[in-house]
Amino acid sequence: MRVSFYTLGCKLNQSETEALAFAFKAKGLEIVDHSEKVDLSVINTCTVTSKSEQKARRMIRQISGDNPDALVVITGCYAQTNAEDLRSLFPHCLVVPQDQKEKLLFLIEYLGSSSFEELPLKEKIGFLHHRLNEQDFRDPFAFHLDHYQFHARAFLKIQEGCNNFCAYCRVPLARGPSLSLEADEVLKRAVLLESQGYEELVITGVNISDYHFKNHDFSWLVGEILKSTRKIRVRLSSLEPDRVLPAWVDLFAHQRICPHFHVPVQSGSDVVLQKMKRKYRADQVTRVVEMFRSVKNNPFLGADIILGFPGESDADFEASYRILEENRFSSLHCFPFSPRPGTAAFNYKPVIDSRIKTARVHKVLDLSKKLFSQYQQQWIGKELDIILENQNGQGLWNGLSDNYLRVFLQQAPEGPKKGMLVKTRLLEIDAQGQILGRLV
Repeated sequence: MRVSFYTLGCKLNQSETEALAFAFKAKGLEIVDHSEKVDLSVINTCTVTSKSEQKARRMIRQISGDNPDALVVITGCYAQTNAEDLRSLFPHCLVVPQDQKEKLLFLIEYLGSSSFEELPLKEKIGFLHHRLNEQDFRDPFAFHLDHYQFHARAFLKIQEGCNNFCAYCRVPLARGPSLSLEADEVLKRAVLLESQGYEELVITGVNISDYHFKNHDFSWLVGEILKSTRKIRVRLSSLEPDRVLPAWVDLFAHQRICPHFHVPVQSGSDVVLQKMKRKYRADQVTRVVEMFRSVKNNPFLGADIILGFPGESDADFEASYRILEENRFSSLHCFPFSPRPGTAAFNYKPVIDSRIKTARVHKVLDLSKKLFSQYQQQWIGKELDIILENQNGQGLWNGLSDNYLRVFLQQAPEGPKKGMLVKTRLLEIDAQGQILGRLV
């Protein structure tokens, strides 16, 4: 049986897809690209914006159209918040909500059998739906593996869900309340991943800085990961500004913590932040950025920003633009406000005209290009360790540095393999804006 996977959304979704793919392959199923002919396709969806949902529907139609006899499984956050809508739109697909996603691990035993493959598509869906309902298994941390097929770096999920209920966000509706993986299990998994030869560990979750187990918090956990492992570098995913505490300075300063931090700023206007039900104000963002810069040499700083939130005035927008520019974020993820059903902001007024919203997005995207180019240029002539990730058609590799720069090597290393750590001198930025490097 030929199986493809298509993932939308966050690193957490990507790591869960990876775990599913590994489990399917271990059962003897053939994993292929989603553009190829398949017998089964798993589409892992996102519901953060209406565009992510539109893209999911488009991919479902495309894959179903290209493979009319294939079983298409729709899972993830969009499948959680809009399960019945998706079942109505795509009756020929199996919809598995996010809170049942791990049950797919138990369905694998049926998929490769000849008796299952001989069933008509409608009967396959009915059979699997019945088996899903039979299972009462629930473990949001079940997606763990020690070998990755799609990624050169290892992902470790320590936390699930969110308790914040920001006015614009559906994530708590899709992934539920905040839960934390037991500390002993986190450390066991971290040690195992390092023993498998991975050079980088990406700490993931919906809101990792909200980690709590017994009396221990996020900083304690990461400190224990560093004590339990020997050399693997540790990359932290998004950190909420209100959860980054001054007491965590020593943690961030550790030499194995990657000099790359991502901050979901969302707005630089205190008025808008309050309407968004965010738990911090603009000056707190600046203090967090100053902390990161104080412990790392010119770290890569990413930020999320939402533009066109209901009632966002010109002054509010300028405050957002100013905080991004003055704090010299290296890269900006820019989102036009998308009203999400079930959230407090869905009916907020006044709605910002789409032309104004688009103009604001374009202005911030231009700023992002400028800031990123400046950051790249600051590293030309310097040496960085990069992890080999991909090869182009000519066999040349590119990879990711500890400070989140993608570097394209001009020659192949000796005995190259995916996941290898190589020291590289950054030479120049080419016409496509790519950094070219040479092995040291």
